[in-house]
This record gives sequence, structure tokens and C-alpha cells, in this order.
Amino acid sequence: AVGDVPFDASNYNALMQAILQTPVPTPTSRGAVISAPFEAVILRAMARRRDERPSSALDLLRDLQDAAGGKAPLMP
Repeated sequence: AVGDVPFDASNYNALMQAILQTPVPTPTSRGAVISAPFEAVILRAMARRRDERPSSALDLLRDLQDAAGGKAPLMP
């Protein structure tokens, strides 16, 4: 949605620190022009806590379909 990674750092340790301690930047704050529902799906998928993320690819697909207003084809 944005065209690059949400966290960047000069080395692995700095990257891990940024991922763990820096708030997840929203796509719109980084210049993406997307709907609020689609942004919510992205942020849910990037949640730090496992129980806050979609539990499967199918759950993510359903979230995306909901964000698209039911227009995307739903797989089983």
C-alpha cells in the first residue's frame, strides 16, 4: 500500500528495537491513499500481539473482503 517497509534501520539490532518500541506507522501517515477500512485491515495484520492479528490467511481475506464492501470474491 505504501511501497516500502514500515521500519528501517542501519543494522539488525536497531531494526528489532524500532519494531518492538516504535508505534506502527499508519499507511496514510506515510502517504498512502487508501480507505479507512483497508488501513484498519493493514494495521490489524501488523499488530504486535498475536491474538490481535488475523489467525489465518482466510481470516485476512475475509477482512479484506469486508473492507472492500463485499466486492472481492470470497474463497472457501
